[in-house]
Amino acid sequence: ERSRSRGRTWQVSPELLGVADLDGRLEEVNPAWQAVLDWSSNDLLGRDVTQLVHPDDAAATGLVYAELRNDVLPPVLRVDNRCRCRDGAYRWLSWLIVPDDGRLYLSARDVTEQKEAAQALAQAQASLRQSQKMEAVGQLTGGVAHDFNNLLTIIRSSVDFLRRPELPEARKARYLDAVSDTVDRAAKLTGQLLAFARRQ
Repeated sequence: ERSRSRGRTWQVSPELLGVADLDGRLEEVNPAWQAVLDWSSNDLLGRDVTQLVHPDDAAATGLVYAELRNDVLPPVLRVDNRCRCRDGAYRWLSWLIVPDDGRLYLSARDVTEQKEAAQALAQAQASLRQSQKMEAVGQLTGGVAHDFNNLLTIIRSSVDFLRRPELPEARKARYLDAVSDTVDRAAKLTGQLLAFARRQ
């Protein structure tokens, strides 16, 4: 009865279950492999399971198999990677690998939807951060434009007064000082903008 119950669990489990040798060659697989990846047991038995791993995930998966070859093995090894389906697409699988008595007992859940949702969330957060940066830059630009406009107004009105032929020398000197001070303020503002740009 217990054997029948275990056999039934093996057959109906939505998780990919398998047994492999220490080199990763599959010896047994349950029907979930075909349901998730569309590979039949005939396609898989005797095959190295790492051949299905996406090239970008091969290094991380290789580290797990390197641990298997150490003298002291952890009781459970975990790795997430993308595995190739029969049609060439990839699914994200979250693996538990239990080494025991010269065999690897494998269990994998399909976590593609969770990975894609996490990636979409990360992209949305990045877009939000970029949007907030652009909003801040827009506010900064508006403030700077307003400040420069005020400085230019002082310069323009001082120059207009300096063009009057009847203007006394004392007032000319005052307007020239105002222009000079305003140009200094504008240069200081420009310097602050450049320093800000370098920091960003």
